[in-house]
Amino acid sequence: IYPHFHASRRWEVVPSATQHVPTSVPIRKEFFSEPKPNSLFATLYIPRLHKKWSVIEGTSLNNLAHHPAHYQGSQMPGEAGNFSIAAHRTRDYFWSLDRLKAGDRIMIDIQNRKITYRVTKQWVVLPTNVAVVAANPDDPNLPPTQHLLTLTTCTPKFGWNSSSSSHRLIVQAKEISNVAS
Repeated sequence: IYPHFHASRRWEVVPSATQHVPTSVPIRKEFFSEPKPNSLFATLYIPRLHKKWSVIEGTSLNNLAHHPAHYQGSQMPGEAGNFSIAAHRTRDYFWSLDRLKAGDRIMIDIQNRKITYRVTKQWVVLPTNVAVVAANPDDPNLPPTQHLLTLTTCTPKFGWNSSSSSHRLIVQAKEISNVAS
């Protein structure tokens, strides 16, 4: 994951990165206020995995040790842009994320709203590719036009003979519904 990276409106260089990710366009908060750092503010549910987690604000090492974590400053659910969540590739969190297929649903419950996303794609990137959590991951120089959810985790899976920090598994989904709950 990128514990030292915050998806702020002004992108910072990851210390090991060789390139900057351009500034994203500020987005109006349509439904939700910005969550307080280190607070639990949403529930993430992935039916295919039969898993439900509380989501915490900020990707500090401490937060990631206990919860999937929202990249602080990235868009909120229901906004144009990219609501981005990171979690460790452990049995408690995103161990089976690679089982998701195009068409699978992912739900976010937040402040009396249920937002449903449909998985569109999955791929692997280097840890320095922070554009995957940009407001517009297809072109960080352009304003966002879609309502996306991006899940990131280390790959390969943790194990005795692997270095799980070598790459990142990315799952991207598009919003398909946003209703009061």
